[in-house]
Amino acid sequence: MICRHVQSSGVHACTILVYFITVLIQGCTVGVTAQESSQFVETGAAAKRGCQLIGTEVVFLLDGSTDFKNEDFIQLKNAVATYISQSSNKSVQFAAVQFSHNFKTVFTFKDYQDGSALDYLKQEDQMTAERNTYGGMDYALNIFTNATAGSLYAQRFLIMFTHGPPDDNAEKYQNVLQRCEEKNVTVVLISVGNVGIQSLGSVSAVTIESISTIPENLDSLQEYPLRKLDVVFMFDGSLSLREDEFVKIKESISSFMQQHSGKFIQYAAVQFSSQARPVFTFKDYQDGKALSYLKNEKHMKSLTNTHMALRYILDNIFDEPTAGGRKSACKIVVIITDGNPTDIPTSRTKVNILSTYDERNITRIVIGMGSVLSLDQLRSIASVDTLAFVRNISETEELQTLICEMLMATAKVC
Repeated sequence: MICRHVQSSGVHACTILVYFITVLIQGCTVGVTAQESSQFVETGAAAKRGCQLIGTEVVFLLDGSTDFKNEDFIQLKNAVATYISQSSNKSVQFAAVQFSHNFKTVFTFKDYQDGSALDYLKQEDQMTAERNTYGGMDYALNIFTNATAGSLYAQRFLIMFTHGPPDDNAEKYQNVLQRCEEKNVTVVLISVGNVGIQSLGSVSAVTIESISTIPENLDSLQEYPLRKLDVVFMFDGSLSLREDEFVKIKESISSFMQQHSGKFIQYAAVQFSSQARPVFTFKDYQDGKALSYLKNEKHMKSLTNTHMALRYILDNIFDEPTAGGRKSACKIVVIITDGNPTDIPTSRTKVNILSTYDERNITRIVIGMGSVLSLDQLRSIASVDTLAFVRNISETEELQTLICEMLMATAKVC
């Protein structure tokens, strides 16, 4: 964590949440351990599990000590409520904790999902006692730990508002900052006045003169290393794929992109058969044309030249400047196919395309459909532990959820 101290004034308190948190969480991508083995998914099983690809979590830690005037505490609650109510990013969820001599959960992630968070926040009374800051941080870590099962995170943020130095002993909560780091929790301290923030160690810190004023310029905070994700859908257009299956693949990709969007992630798509052709590029996605191009894409109905398509994507999507790819982004190709490759990699050129992908750290996720696929052949195309099977696609949610789970399980290799 980086220690940065900024002092300024002159903007309304709500702005600090809108600007500051947006700067932090825009662009975050998933960071979870890759699965250790291939997945075999029965029809409907993935859809029943559900999946949230980008699941950033923010916990507000509110100082309820006597140093805060009651009207300031109410204004702080209003600022948090305003930010939450204005948040349009469905992938971010919130919780809140008040700390003073004791600690209290104001609302949980589940409360936020159920729509009751703002009511609980409005009704929260100030504790008005001493300030046990380290204990509050330790308590808030349990909020992250006790998150709903199956919730996977791009990143976690603990946004702490305080009006004074800690009254409790750091030794009682040994290594709380280290445990924050281990749990991938970025701690941000927003202090009102000169409150001795140095005692909290190396956390990112912003000082405001009062709860009604915030820093006017937070450009320095944009140095946080936010990862970006460029995803190419490489989907099968071979003759063995039925027309209704081809349509369902397109519908699944379309729905997936609409449900999982943001400045951090962008998409391109290529259909492959005997040849490969672009359905839409990253630039098309940026221009808002991707969905219409995908809807109008016709079924090619020929062979399954998988290795040729991988070469095409490298040359014409990732390496083509006009295609809109980002050099700094994590690059992933999601291969959706119902057949084994018809261009078996016997030539040096075909073998080298997989080596090139590995050398450039471009992840290949393979989702095989049907029961006639060769496990060994598809495994040779996939990156390590990125092979999954679905026996058939009864609904578009099935493929969407499987894509989401595989992206979450492999994104850490970027």
